[in-house]
Amino acid sequence: MLELNRTYTRQDIDNISERVDRDVWKYRGGWYTNPETHVTTPYCRHEWVQQIAIKRPAVDTTQPEEPLIQVGTVTIKTIAEGKELAKQIIEETFGTKAKIEVSSKISKESFEKRLNQFKNLTEEYQVGNEFEGEIKFMFESKGNTYGRVVQYGKQTIQGTKFKIREINLGHENSPDTIKGDRYSIDEFGRVRESWSPKIDAENYELGTLTHEFAHVITNSKVSRLYSNDANQKAFWNNLKQVRAEYNKDLTTLRQKNDIEELNKVFLGQYSATNIDEFLAEGFTEYKLNSNPSKYAKKIGELVDTHFKKK
Repeated sequence: MLELNRTYTRQDIDNISERVDRDVWKYRGGWYTNPETHVTTPYCRHEWVQQIAIKRPAVDTTQPEEPLIQVGTVTIKTIAEGKELAKQIIEETFGTKAKIEVSSKISKESFEKRLNQFKNLTEEYQVGNEFEGEIKFMFESKGNTYGRVVQYGKQTIQGTKFKIREINLGHENSPDTIKGDRYSIDEFGRVRESWSPKIDAENYELGTLTHEFAHVITNSKVSRLYSNDANQKAFWNNLKQVRAEYNKDLTTLRQKNDIEELNKVFLGQYSATNIDEFLAEGFTEYKLNSNPSKYAKKIGELVDTHFKKK
């Protein structure tokens, strides 16, 4: 943990206690036996050390003040170090262990950028899913699949319980997110529809990661079909209304052949697959586009309302 060079707020540490079901202020790690006294204590030799972040005095009033200590940003020296950091984030956030796999095509710099996005999302949103005791956590696109979240059901007395066993945030992304228009007519009069929503070019490598994390946040199809959680039910009912409004708008604009307006609202062909992908595609644009479209904004704000940490 020392090598990770991270600073935790008091709330961060309290949250870790909740996730691992023990008071980490008192029990900071595994059991330790002093080799000299042979006395065993139920905690390791690490200590929490207070650091106080002090803001610089404002010099240029047109620029926002920044704390001297940047909390929440991580840097890595190697892919191996990044994998260890990913394990830590997962254990703290999801309360589960993980086997990490990273594509050899991801550079250290790109992996660092992805880890920061993943960490930021876990810190920003509550996660509605439950997890297997150990999950497979991957950054490696396979076949025609950029990424995926794998769940399984287990029969219990209370009914079928679903847990995540694999999260693949991929290493490839749809080129459509930064190329071409959303909706257009070519020189031969043929309609051209983008496969994906639109994001800023500098966020290109974060597309698949953000898309898949939307499924993790909302529990996706599992909560939509099986959850009794009031917040989950309200979210999906509201999302259905947004999707119905979106489809109605598309139908009207297509009948009018209003290419200009279609190019402003269309979320891509993949968003039409089902309501889960409608959610994930809209959320991706909401988080990665500096000027998200009308329905990407509606989707993102809905996720914020139901899942953003207070």
